[in-house]
Amino acid sequence: MDDVYAFINGIEMASVPTNLYHTAGDNPGLKFVGQNKPVGLENNAVSEVMYRINVGGAFISPLDDSVLFRSWLSDEDYLTIAEPSAFLLNSTIQLRYTIFTRFAAPDLLYKTGRSMGMDRETNENYNITWEFQVDSGSTYFIRLHFCEFQPPITQKGDRVFQIYIANQLAESEADIIDWSGGNGFPTFRDYAVTMGAGGSKKLENLSIALHPAVYTVYSDAILNGIEIFKWLKSEIQATSIPTSAKPLINRTIVFAIVVGVVLGFIIVIPLLLFFIARRRVKDKDSEDRVSWLPQFVSLKKSKRQGF
Repeated sequence: MDDVYAFINGIEMASVPTNLYHTAGDNPGLKFVGQNKPVGLENNAVSEVMYRINVGGAFISPLDDSVLFRSWLSDEDYLTIAEPSAFLLNSTIQLRYTIFTRFAAPDLLYKTGRSMGMDRETNENYNITWEFQVDSGSTYFIRLHFCEFQPPITQKGDRVFQIYIANQLAESEADIIDWSGGNGFPTFRDYAVTMGAGGSKKLENLSIALHPAVYTVYSDAILNGIEIFKWLKSEIQATSIPTSAKPLINRTIVFAIVVGVVLGFIIVIPLLLFFIARRRVKDKDSEDRVSWLPQFVSLKKSKRQGF
């Protein structure tokens, strides 16, 4: 073969905390939007990164995500409904992580955020919404990052809101203080959603929308970060058997038949030759006896007739 080359430009290896993007054995799994049962994201599943978004903040470069070197885009290009919204920033807060959240996202992401704003009446009449273009008919793993860092929000029930994913209710009562344990504690929530076939459309908009709960102290919602992964588990199952498997099976069957036929000839033909040879010997003996007996009979008969 001429002019055939293989090359590689570089290899990177990074240490990823256990179960950072997979569900642990004692975890019931992530909520599958529109279905009753949670689904586990096993460590043999493959997820393709589609979007990493720093909501309410600027672009975060890999150097600023010093542990896992991820890039986080600003959410401005994906925010579709905001009437208005408010940028939130608390650069002095001392974030308090748990063993589950320590490497979930960089500090910069949890120190910035976006809320709906201060107008209660306006907030109660719209959903702050982001949209992301994805493939039709595919399943997506979505991680939403939260951190309450505004000083007034310190108690459960201070800020409670609803979360909609792909126009379906994912959370009816999202209370970050309740989820995280207090102000300044980062947390995240994981969801899965399957996008509709979309007819002839290959792409669809996956929406993430927030709306304040009616009984909350502050009619508002907050979000700090978004991660969206295309879940490739179904493709893995579908392609776990090589595409050449069927021809390989056919070749195996043909080979087995050929071997069987050859072995049959090797075994049967000598037997046939043996029986044929034996038959010929018997026939020859019979012929000898037959040619001899008539002479004897003939002689005996001649004597009886007096010849």
